[in-house]
Amino acid sequence: MADRIQGLERQVFETLFANEIRRDIYRMKTYLHELRQVAEAQEKRFAMLSFRI
Repeated sequence: MADRIQGLERQVFETLFANEIRRDIYRMKTYLHELRQVAEAQEKRFAMLSFRI
């Protein structure tokens, strides 16, 4: 994922304000939001399991 973010950063400096970059950033933001939701759900699940033990 870090490589993908670095690639986006390079694109920003090479082609400033291009529509393609905006779409890539939006997609990355959406993907990160989904990952956050999964991580939060897993965190809650682990908390419930550790409470039961």
